[in-house]
Amino acid sequence: MSLTTHRVLQGDSDISGSRSILLHTVNGTSVSKSAHAIFIVAAAVVGVGGLASRHIEVGSLLAGALVLAYFMTREVVFTVYGDGRKISRTVKGGAADVRQAIEFADRIDRLACLVTRSPEVEPRVRGDVPPPV
Repeated sequence: MSLTTHRVLQGDSDISGSRSILLHTVNGTSVSKSAHAIFIVAAAVVGVGGLASRHIEVGSLLAGALVLAYFMTREVVFTVYGDGRKISRTVKGGAADVRQAIEFADRIDRLACLVTRSPEVEPRVRGDVPPPV
């Protein structure tokens, strides 16, 4: 997904399968994340069980595998809504960084506000100085 001066584009602009939403029609964005936290709990139980049963190597190996499974189940879904449509991007595994998705959503929201000439509802980014009155 990429952001241009006038639109949010998903896919390659040279391929007919690409989709886009014009910035002046953007209604909003959403970022959701999920992961199977049961793997972390199971890793802790297996690690403690390995220590208690004096099979530290086996316990730590299984705990490591469960932690890896947790990171592989992480998922971030980024969605842009506008013009009665939506475009989404799902990132799974270790590349699922929710902070980057939120920063991208903030950029889209900010540009959409500027394009629609509504700076009073423009989202503030940390460190921004309020506009003069």
